[in-house]
Amino acid sequence: MAFDPLSDGDVVLERRPATEEIASDEKIALYDSEGSVLIVLNPSAAAIWRLLDGTRTLTAVVEELATAFAADEAVLWADVRSTCRKLTELGLVTLRGG
Repeated sequence: MAFDPLSDGDVVLERRPATEEIASDEKIALYDSEGSVLIVLNPSAAAIWRLLDGTRTLTAVVEELATAFAADEAVLWADVRSTCRKLTELGLVTLRGG
């Protein structure tokens, strides 16, 4: 089984500079002209995106979301990993320094 870097809570993700965002209510549309990617994030994915600023670990992202939404951290981990995995696959975020 291959190593999954998103299983490490100390991982820091950062947005690609080429990614443009357009906010609308609680949703965010992301467009990367270099990769020709357009995606609309639902409110929970948008909340995660806003925290992927290249300074927070995944653990910090989960903790901030848990506080902001009074949600259980264990439940949030699956959503954060899934969202980050999809954003990584689309090339919209990268591992900091990676």
